[in-house]
Amino acid sequence: RRVHGGWQSPHPKCPRCGAALRPAVLMFGDDKWVPDNAQSERFYAWEQSMNAVCERDGRGVVVVEIGCGLRVPTVRRHSERLFRSPHVTLVRINPDFPRLDFTSEPELAMSKRFVSIRGPALAALQRIDAELERCMSGAPLDAIDTAIVDVVP
Repeated sequence: RRVHGGWQSPHPKCPRCGAALRPAVLMFGDDKWVPDNAQSERFYAWEQSMNAVCERDGRGVVVVEIGCGLRVPTVRRHSERLFRSPHVTLVRINPDFPRLDFTSEPELAMSKRFVSIRGPALAALQRIDAELERCMSGAPLDAIDTAIVDVVP
């Protein structure tokens, strides 16, 4: 049952059978995982359509990656694969590993399309929100002079 756009309990249930709903991601030790090829196909079709829209309209996409570590780097690799597109800006928020990992192209690591934020997620998102509010009110965006922005809560 939903309450004000959120869930009343931290564990949503299936409205038909009452079983616990689960994310469509592979978890550690997950013996109940069922690959969903249709879901993968929809995701890649969405990616292709986003690239086409960006190219047609001259717009871009911002990928905000939060807290993805090095132990299981799947999401980091995928973010960096997306970042190879000239239409994608990657914002990586991580208290320990905010840099690019899987690119051998130094120009990408130095690109203004890559924003590396070292710090806790909440503090980083609050700072991003504050900067966006300032920009919406007509103030210029604060200049970023370093490759890594340190956010202290």
